[in-house]
Amino acid sequence: MKRILLRLVATLLVLTPGFSKAQFDAPNLRITPARPQPGQSVQVVYTPTEAKLVASPLIEATAYVLSKKNPVALTIPLSKKDKHWEGAFVLPKTALVVAFDFSNGRKVHDTNAEQGYLQLLYTNDQVLPGSRAAAAVWLNEWADNILELEPNPETIHRLFEKEFQENPATKPRFIFPYVYSLNNRTDQALLKSEAARLARQPKLTEDEMKALILAYQKLEQPQEAQNYETKIRTVFPKGTAALRSIYKTFSEEKDLTKKRAIWGKAKQQFAGIPEANFYISYMASQLATAYVRKGQWEVLKTLEKQPDFAAPIATAYNSYAWEKAEAGENLPQAERLSLKASEWAKNQLDKPRSGTDESYLTDAAIRKNRENTYAYYADTYGFILMKQGRLEPALEAMKQAAVTYGKYEEPDITQRYVEALVQAGQSAQALPVLEAALRKGKGTPKIEELFKQVYTQEKGVADYDTHWAGIKKEVADRVKATLQEMMIRKPAPAFTLTDLEGKPVSLASLQGKIVVVDFWATWCGPCIASFPGMQKAVTRYENDPDVAFLFVNTWQKEADKQKNAADFIAKNKYNFRVVLDDTDEVVTRFKVSGIPTKFVLDRKGQIRFKSSGFTGNAEATAEEVSQMVEMLREETK
Repeated sequence: MKRILLRLVATLLVLTPGFSKAQFDAPNLRITPARPQPGQSVQVVYTPTEAKLVASPLIEATAYVLSKKNPVALTIPLSKKDKHWEGAFVLPKTALVVAFDFSNGRKVHDTNAEQGYLQLLYTNDQVLPGSRAAAAVWLNEWADNILELEPNPETIHRLFEKEFQENPATKPRFIFPYVYSLNNRTDQALLKSEAARLARQPKLTEDEMKALILAYQKLEQPQEAQNYETKIRTVFPKGTAALRSIYKTFSEEKDLTKKRAIWGKAKQQFAGIPEANFYISYMASQLATAYVRKGQWEVLKTLEKQPDFAAPIATAYNSYAWEKAEAGENLPQAERLSLKASEWAKNQLDKPRSGTDESYLTDAAIRKNRENTYAYYADTYGFILMKQGRLEPALEAMKQAAVTYGKYEEPDITQRYVEALVQAGQSAQALPVLEAALRKGKGTPKIEELFKQVYTQEKGVADYDTHWAGIKKEVADRVKATLQEMMIRKPAPAFTLTDLEGKPVSLASLQGKIVVVDFWATWCGPCIASFPGMQKAVTRYENDPDVAFLFVNTWQKEADKQKNAADFIAKNKYNFRVVLDDTDEVVTRFKVSGIPTKFVLDRKGQIRFKSSGFTGNAEATAEEVSQMVEMLREETK
């Protein structure tokens, strides 16, 4: 999922008590007209001020437009004029607020001194009703997830309050995100007030009832919440609560004919309701997987022709075909299914974006996702062909997967392609593939081994060591340059947590060391996948008195969180120093929106690096952590 980039804090609008400013204090960004209205063409003039962006030959700009639901990403084509960049885009007629992201197309994003760029919209000379509330929604629910910008609760609250003060009629429309923005602990009085106000109303909209349920949940009043949960499904039979109830019934049903009937009824009942698309699609995916597992091929042939099932069936076919290929079972059938999946994926590449694509992704990001999907499916198909000894068509499919569309990003796919080339007696063709992957930093011990084998076979051993050292230096230099772009500097929140033995561990006690803080959970797949790489990093520094690792177990729901974490670590034989964030307070103070997320702190307790997610490469994870540590060590030499 995933899935990371900037920090958007609304200091604009907080500059005066009345929020008279409509844009962050950003003299390097000029918008024309200064008070843009929905439906208008907007000109943007942006002057980079950060050194890393000033020197960049390319600046990419994205406008994130929010109406009420999901943001829509609009790419703004820019052209350079002297020291600034100019572009234009058209605001949708339903737009309420727009945020901007400027980057060099890689890791560097302009944070506007960690304020970001946000523009309210107007109607004539007045702020558009709903614009402030939409800005609050963006800051609270999207800026962090899309741009990794930390929300400012005080600013969000003030935006909502100013909105409701000036435009009372907008409150019912934004009541759910408003209640969602309130903190369980610090906003108890507001939560109680909203719950009481809503409960007194004789008739509630669906959003108001959802907000009331949420308020009761935040106030830890489960019976009141349950009462309205029951009521909302009856009063709003086409609402999301009713859909969740249907999905629960669908999940519990074992008979596939009945499951399909439930899906069909839900699709018909919730037709035209965008919020239902996720559930409808997810149910179709479960059906497709179940039909494949049970071998109901005739049913699947029928469903293949239905748009709702095309993508789920392709996914199910690919997964099934891969399992059979690995086991060496029923390869002709696996080939047929894999071919269908890969052909479907290739046909998607040049299609325009559709309603199933996430609105907050740019066209370029959607294209990249489609290329990745095709690369995975083509790799499966090539692997199956190779298993059957049909090397020529296998190599063509694998080249598509590893090079043409995969662009060397997945080491496992690259490795399979190279092994097929070697098997086909084409070592000379394998060498540039291996070298390109290694120079891109996408190597593994096996790829390095293959490179040495093929290089010495084709060119001899004489200059191998020199050539290999040059590749490693190039990669290390590039990684270092990338990490330098990622460097930040801000105080790390203080904390004291208990370890798996019940002993207190404070961050302050590690002052003077370089500290790697890794937030994780036992249910988190990417966290678990990243741990072999993290173990390599821990092992590398286990005898280094200047480096410490803390693995903060968080977001767990188990009754005995200590036993849950301890059992996991023992079972997997990791020698991690684990501390327990039982109340989830530390993960909140670090403003983590998703896990795994790592922070690397310098000797003064300053956060210098933040890294989220897992790349899928254990060696790369270990190397990245090591590079971060060594860069901080260099600073204090």
